[in-house]
Amino acid sequence: MNATKDLLFSIIGHDLRSPFNSLLGFLQFFMADFDEMSPEKRDETLRSLYDHSNNTFTLLENLLQWGMSQRGQIKFNPVTVDLYQVVETELNFLSSRLDIKRIHAFNNTIEQTLFKGDEDMLRTVFRNLINNAIKYTHPGGTIHIVQQNEANGIFVTVVDTGVGMSAETIDILTGNKEIVSTKGTNKERVSGLGLLIVKDFLKYHHGRLSIESEPGKGSRFSVFLPY
Repeated sequence: MNATKDLLFSIIGHDLRSPFNSLLGFLQFFMADFDEMSPEKRDETLRSLYDHSNNTFTLLENLLQWGMSQRGQIKFNPVTVDLYQVVETELNFLSSRLDIKRIHAFNNTIEQTLFKGDEDMLRTVFRNLINNAIKYTHPGGTIHIVQQNEANGIFVTVVDTGVGMSAETIDILTGNKEIVSTKGTNKERVSGLGLLIVKDFLKYHHGRLSIESEPGKGSRFSVFLPY
């Protein structure tokens, strides 16, 4: 319980406070210089405001889901879902963020791949993984979501052309007791809370998350879902 509280206060004190400060700074700048701004500068500032607001909303949503999960208040509701459509729905949901960074994302999973799982949890899993890939990928980069079927289950992997990460960072991310907060390629704050939720929700499916990456060579976040 104390460890959970420590993580919670860490998120509130750092990951949640910082984006609100950024939003206030953007708004102050926008209001002060609005009349002198060119249409292009106004559009750029509004896009930045939207992106920061979206990041903050995602963090709040993750915080709520994680808190409910820690208290055992989330119900597992398995139904037959199409994994291709789950990925497609989340790519559409994140399309504005992809457009802002001019990132090309491709759903290379197999259509009509049916799997019995909790649709809301699976959407949250892939939303967080794709969202992280967007943050760590340079403008103009690419993201592929690929699928590999095995005899005992399905691998769905989010592959990005981003900044990559060290083996030490991977060890921390695949652990369960530490949240790693970093910044994306556009200085977006990236909270490790999303990956904690991914791992929590995969446990309901008896699945797992694995990470392959090298600095400067992008990353592969693989979800394994057993039949």
